[in-house]
Amino acid sequence: MSIWFERSRTEIAVLEEDVFTTVDLPVDSDASVEIISGKIPAGLELVNTSLVGTPDIVPRNTRSRFVARARLGASVEDRTFSITITGANPPEWQTPEGALPIGKGDTFFILDSSPVNFQLIATDPDLPSGQTLSYFIASGDGQLPPGISLTPEGRL
Repeated sequence: MSIWFERSRTEIAVLEEDVFTTVDLPVDSDASVEIISGKIPAGLELVNTSLVGTPDIVPRNTRSRFVARARLGASVEDRTFSITITGANPPEWQTPEGALPIGKGDTFFILDSSPVNFQLIATDPDLPSGQTLSYFIASGDGQLPPGISLTPEGRL
């Protein structure tokens, strides 16, 4: 009889970032368990036969794989499991939607050859500390008028 109730390579949970949770490992409750390889998601800790805590915020859906060893009496068994943390959020625009006040005196138009100097602003709480957003127009998402470009820092 096995100590574990699931086979190796099983995804045992899909969890939302920044929400307290308890994940009971699929193991006999009398077993002692340790993580011997890989990593459980940041923000969780092994407490007896459960993973407990608040998963850290992730910039994109993130899968963690780890190997857990269970001991029960003279039996020792290892299993590989994974947990996915979801909740990656799109950036939040601070620049209002619609026409931009990029002309002289914050007008919503420019005349031929008038310079444009406008900073777009967005925030992303999922970014790790010290990292910044990169602004771009994806293929098929439109284009700027001739002569206007967008920097990776968000300046037109």
